[in-house]
This record gives sequence, structure tokens and C-alpha cells, in this order.
Amino acid sequence: MQVNPTTAHTCAPTTLTRQELVDRVLAKFDAASPSIQCLILAFLEAVVAKDSTALHELKKQFPWNKKVQAAIQQMIDYIEEVQA
Repeated sequence: MQVNPTTAHTCAPTTLTRQELVDRVLAKFDAASPSIQCLILAFLEAVVAKDSTALHELKKQFPWNKKVQAAIQQMIDYIEEVQA
């Protein structure tokens, strides 16, 4: 996974619950449409579960959006690399 050095920051270890994580992320996308919020939730669930298969399925739902596909593919690559 590539990191942009101008936006990279250190993440301290955390003990957030799954619900706290979802709440924080959705708060950032409060003005987003319900379909975008649904996408974000599906993405979070797949990432938290380290489920690259679910991410592949999610990626198939957005064939027209290359940026979304690229972001999902980066997470798939990262998960598969970590699990290898």
C-alpha cells in the first residue's frame, strides 16, 4: 500500500470497538448520501474482518468508478500481503 508522505501520520495503537470505529467514520461522512454511507460500512466490515473476498465483490459493484476500484484494490493487496 502506498503512503503519501505529505498526508501520512502516525496512528497510535487503539482499542476502539467496532461500533466506535463505525461511528467515527460515519461522522466524517455525515453529509454523504445513504448509498455512500452503505458503501463505507460494507468496506469497513470487510477490512475489519480482513475479508479480501468481500472486498473483491464490493469492487465489482463499482466498474465505472476507477478511484473507488483502486482504493479497494489497495486494501485487498494489503490484506492479502499481511495474510501471506
